[in-house]
Amino acid sequence: CSSDLGWPSRLLHVPTMTSIVLEMVNGHALYGGQADPAYNILTYTWGRWACPVGSAIEVKGVSWKIPPVDPAHFSVDDFLQVIKRVSEDTEFIWIDIACIDQENEILKLEEIGRQAAIFDKAERTFIWLNHCQANELQMCVNEASKSYRACKEYMAEGSLTVDTGEWIKSALETASRLFLDPWFSSLWTLQEAYLRHDATLLSRDATKVKYPESQFNRPTILHDLIGCYYQIYRTA
Repeated sequence: CSSDLGWPSRLLHVPTMTSIVLEMVNGHALYGGQADPAYNILTYTWGRWACPVGSAIEVKGVSWKIPPVDPAHFSVDDFLQVIKRVSEDTEFIWIDIACIDQENEILKLEEIGRQAAIFDKAERTFIWLNHCQANELQMCVNEASKSYRACKEYMAEGSLTVDTGEWIKSALETASRLFLDPWFSSLWTLQEAYLRHDATLLSRDATKVKYPESQFNRPTILHDLIGCYYQIYRTA
């Protein structure tokens, strides 16, 4: 509805693992009495791995069944670990299975229609590449960055001093390994990627990997990879 100014209809209060319904009071969004709280978002994929039975995270305040997920995709402990990471600087997060009624198609479509506003209001967004171990993800980021530097050198000096075959080959191999993660094959997460290029990448164990090109030793964000591969694509 127009009166909620784009706030999510629910947020997950992580310390209590409670899904709290939005209340609009005098133009302010209240969740459990807290007005206009900062919240983070987790983007991940699970639908193809939903199971009819099995373990699932426990969330208070929901009327729907939280869907179990094949533990080969991610376990309950994996999920709780990444939720803890995403909420490290705020009590509230937006996460689909705890904030969208999974059994009410009308409400689900309404919330999906508000995705752009929900993502825009979030303080930070995190991408969970839950099929990538931390060392593998760091290696892929390092190799992408290395290929990007070689690409810039090639553009500056030409092929007389740079072996184009090696850095192009490395870029392709790295991209092939990285893009095997199911997150990159979901149309749902593709939309979310478009909404937040500044999303921080997380490995399976919720590790934030460093971006080598940053002088501030900051975590890698989606825009870093987009920038690397786009420049390599244009040059190659």
